[in-house]
Amino acid sequence: MDLRLHDKHAIVTGGSRSIGKAMVRELAREVVDMAIVARNKADLEATAREVAETNRRILPLAADVTSTEHVALSREPISAPSTASRCSISGPI
Repeated sequence: MDLRLHDKHAIVTGGSRSIGKAMVRELAREVVDMAIVARNKADLEATAREVAETNRRILPLAADVTSTEHVALSREPISAPSTASRCSISGPI
């Protein structure tokens, strides 16, 4: 499936399980670099290893998106400058 997202950047919340993980897999196939955010660090790292073969940049961030403090701490690593377009994809919260 071509979603025309080649070389874009995405933020996927809930990216370590279920629908969020499925989104991470599909976006990696679509040649998208992404930050994946979820509460469980071990599950995030497992998801990142799973899609590592796509050679996309995957940034796993353990954070609770319902916490303003966690969201604030996650902004800096996600906000790295880039010339590519970005999109935000939210999985289950």
